Amino acid sequence: MKKKWKIHFVPHTHWDKEWYFTKEVSTVFLVDNIQKLKSICDNPESFKSIVFDSQLSIVDDYLNYFPEDEKIINKLISDKKLLVGPWYTQPDMFSTNGESIVRNLVIGKLGAEKRGHSLKNAYTPDSFGFNSNMPQILASTECDTIIQWRGVNEDHIEKSVYSEWTGIDGSKIDFYNIYKYGYGLTFWAFDSVYKKWNKDNMPELAKEYLEKFSTTHEDLNNWKKVNKNTGNILCFPFGSDQAPVIEWLPLFIKELNKLDPEHEWVLSDYDMFCEDIKKGTKDLPKNQIQGELKHGQYSRTHRTIASSRYDIKLLSKKVEYQLYNEAEPMGLIYKKFTGKYPARIFEKANKLLLECHAHDSLGGSCTDETNREIIIRLKQAQSMLESQTVLIKRRITEFLNLQKNDLIIFNTMPFKQKVKVLMPVVSRNKKFLIKKDNSNIDFKIISQKFYNRDQFIIENETHYKFNNGEEKGFYVTEVEFFTHEIDGLFYDVFKIEDDEINLTGKEIFNKVLANKLKVKDIEIELLKNGDISMIQDGKNSIISLEAMFDAGDTYDYSPSKINGGKINKLVSFESAVVKDNKEILIEQKWKVNESLESKVMVEQKILWKIFINSDNVDIKINLLNKAKDIRWRILWDTKTKNQYSYADQSGSLIKRPVVDELNSNRWEKDKWKDNPVCIETCESLVYLNPENKTKYAIFTIGNNEFEIINKDFSTIAVTLFRGVSLIGRRGLAYRPGRASGINDYPYATPESNLQEEMEFNLNFRISDKENLPILSKMHFLPTSSFQKQSISVYLFKGQTFWMSKVEQLKEKPIPTNIFAWDQNFFVACSKEGYNQNDYVFRLYNPSEKEIKLNLLDSKSKILEANSLERKETDLIKTILANKFKTIIKKGEK
Repeated sequence: MKKKWKIHFVPHTHWDKEWYFTKEVSTVFLVDNIQKLKSICDNPESFKSIVFDSQLSIVDDYLNYFPEDEKIINKLISDKKLLVGPWYTQPDMFSTNGESIVRNLVIGKLGAEKRGHSLKNAYTPDSFGFNSNMPQILASTECDTIIQWRGVNEDHIEKSVYSEWTGIDGSKIDFYNIYKYGYGLTFWAFDSVYKKWNKDNMPELAKEYLEKFSTTHEDLNNWKKVNKNTGNILCFPFGSDQAPVIEWLPLFIKELNKLDPEHEWVLSDYDMFCEDIKKGTKDLPKNQIQGELKHGQYSRTHRTIASSRYDIKLLSKKVEYQLYNEAEPMGLIYKKFTGKYPARIFEKANKLLLECHAHDSLGGSCTDETNREIIIRLKQAQSMLESQTVLIKRRITEFLNLQKNDLIIFNTMPFKQKVKVLMPVVSRNKKFLIKKDNSNIDFKIISQKFYNRDQFIIENETHYKFNNGEEKGFYVTEVEFFTHEIDGLFYDVFKIEDDEINLTGKEIFNKVLANKLKVKDIEIELLKNGDISMIQDGKNSIISLEAMFDAGDTYDYSPSKINGGKINKLVSFESAVVKDNKEILIEQKWKVNESLESKVMVEQKILWKIFINSDNVDIKINLLNKAKDIRWRILWDTKTKNQYSYADQSGSLIKRPVVDELNSNRWEKDKWKDNPVCIETCESLVYLNPENKTKYAIFTIGNNEFEIINKDFSTIAVTLFRGVSLIGRRGLAYRPGRASGINDYPYATPESNLQEEMEFNLNFRISDKENLPILSKMHFLPTSSFQKQSISVYLFKGQTFWMSKVEQLKEKPIPTNIFAWDQNFFVACSKEGYNQNDYVFRLYNPSEKEIKLNLLDSKSKILEANSLERKETDLIKTILANKFKTIIKKGEK
């Protein structure tokens, strides 16, 4: 007789690779688990399969220690006994760039397929919420279902936990939520019987297991109640954090089926379940949900984790830009000269980056020891990429026979554009010129350092000859300027000359004491209370700093219940103007409490550099943090009235209400796990648009969190950083109850107070432009440039190494101008294809309007494909609102 319910019982382990432990600690147990799996995998009574958290990276981790097991591991994967993919790691969905989430899935799925098999569907058990572009990203990597836990509220699953989720662009995927129980749904019931676990007493243990559901716990009945319109098909994730490989489950399931007259128990995996529920519900109505999912009704989503460990988030952003927007495009330019592309180097750097994007790792909710390892991995990726790009640039300068003080600037985009250059210039003299065809280039000086050689001892036996060693030292000057138009994926050459007669050289130290600077239509003034007035095109606004106690932890900000207001008190300030550089310098001293429990006040010095550009303002803030348990924010009071904020997120533009009235009014009554406070996330941009015309925008890098505050919601508050002393605290204002992470042990995290030197770079602008999401990305792109000089070869990684001889191709390199660029899309990816003859570009349209692509390359075969570079079709020369496209230029060698 057919039973009423069918339960897909899925053995899995949720493998946090690092958290309150380091990766080395978890790897020991990973090895132990895989060795156990190898010993039981051939006995069908003993073992069927295990989902290893859908993470391919655990395979890499294991094979680092046992490379001789690669064939065995590949057979386990191809036989669907060890189930990995489509993820490389289980990522944070809000503090990563959208391109990184795409790469996570691409590397995870293709890598697992290469080893024999990848899970098709995206099992994502523990990420702290899901951004609204995930349906498009998942669909682009051939994932048509997601099984997830965190982020829903009762409105999402009232009709069913099985739904169709529509993303911000209109993409749709199937969606299965594992309710409040999460990935440990039935593991509590198994925990007690596991102590007596062996082959001989399976009947007894199965009976005891079933009795728990019928006598002492209502979990199974509650689970069935929310599984409406699922065809009476349930998914039981059977596992927990670092759960071991468990033997004899086939026998256990067999005994359950003998004893249970109502439920058919199936030893399964997530793809089997998804296939079954699709078939079983094809004639049933499907629940519809849409938008981002970060509600904390049933499980915590840590809405303020985006400001924890600013140092990690900033470094991650820099490596993302460095890899996707400099190193890989430079690899394509190098390929034009040599036919070679350093794919393995880039893949290794990408994997190091993705390992740091795991939800706890990038979130910053780890021990200090673990966070140090995360930073080391990010710096390893950074060093690999810098060394590789320096090698490429040095080789190209040799191929082009560049001379002393020639400066080569590369355009790393596949279209012609004026390149924004931000780079160091090395010179003997303090003043110098940058020239193109005997014409001077106007540039801005950001900073200048003098390196005095008298402070160093140069050994006589050195392998390197120092030219002009009798000179006292040299200058390294960071400059910024725009070039003329340079062809796509190509270069142009400039010249640096010492400015001996000082006709046009800049004097960076020519400061005048003043508190006001006006350049064209923008005026900046330092006010007596320490605030900064900004007037642009007649519109008045105020920029200020706010420090508050942070009574929270590495997961979440929490205002102090004793003093929840501003704690920074201005002591003094002074300012100066560098008119030639359109720059105002400010030094402020503030008093703040030393720590959460302390009444002792410490003096906090904060340095501002404000550059006025033609239509925007760059702000650089430096400080050495001296306090603990503190949050600093920069506030921009726009003097406007607002109902919505706008931000970029994973390559899309999202509009959010400034207050969530419905959920704010019910969260305490309904005993939510998290307060739905409207502290939001962005990728690189937040703006207000009070009249649907004029926008007040802040561009950010590493500062991923903002809130719209004050009367009329006139003020954008961007969190600069938070400093906290513990991984988890109990009873937070925004998160009542147990401590997150580890409830019974208060891990101290003194390094998470970030008592160190920090720098913050932001851009403020009042604009009517529609393309702010594109401009915000372009604003922080790294410059790819190289100065041919011998003054110092120690400034860049890889500059001191001798290079092997590589032959240049006979064919002369040519530009790659695929499109005409109207600043209406962003190229997040330019790389060699998995078919090595192809060039691959990923174009994002983060706007609410469709755009047209103006294709210039009529000679090449240009196609579009999915993110896996499969399913190629003819290129449609439009990108719909909030859509992205993967475009393939065929046949490059």
